[in-house]
Amino acid sequence: MSLFNNVELIEEDVLAKILSEYNENTGLELLPEDSNVRADRLLYVIDKIQNEQKELETQKQNSIDFYDDAIAKKKQHIDHLETNLRLFMDHMDKKTIKLPNGTLRMRTTKKFLYPEDKSVLLEFCQTRNIDLIVSHKPDLKSLKKYITITGDIPEGLVIEDVNNFSFKSTGGE
Repeated sequence: MSLFNNVELIEEDVLAKILSEYNENTGLELLPEDSNVRADRLLYVIDKIQNEQKELETQKQNSIDFYDDAIAKKKQHIDHLETNLRLFMDHMDKKTIKLPNGTLRMRTTKKFLYPEDKSVLLEFCQTRNIDLIVSHKPDLKSLKKYITITGDIPEGLVIEDVNNFSFKSTGGE
């Protein structure tokens, strides 16, 4: 009994087609008792299957690339539309607009940009009795509160107005 008799993994008609191609391509006479020819036949079949597998992997990658591109285009389109909504809200006197397909919100918050040299803030806090952290760093939370209440701003501190825009789609509800 030959080692190759249990090769039943491939459907018979597929195997017959591949072996027919093998006979045409190699011109070898297939004899059942010739183990070398039988082994070569199986190597040929494996090569064909590996080529098909590589083709499937290529198709898979092409498909992934296609969908990645499609998703990127959708994201870019949404970003463009969001910019249009932001421009719309910039010209409105309202902070919130409820619409049938979602809600637009425009909020302005303050962003504190502290100077890198904390000694200026430390001196500012010490002279105004603003809480300090034990390591002699200014308590930025207390400093913010103090500035918000008094309007007194230490040298080197810049306060920017930052517009935060958001929207929420109802998702077709």
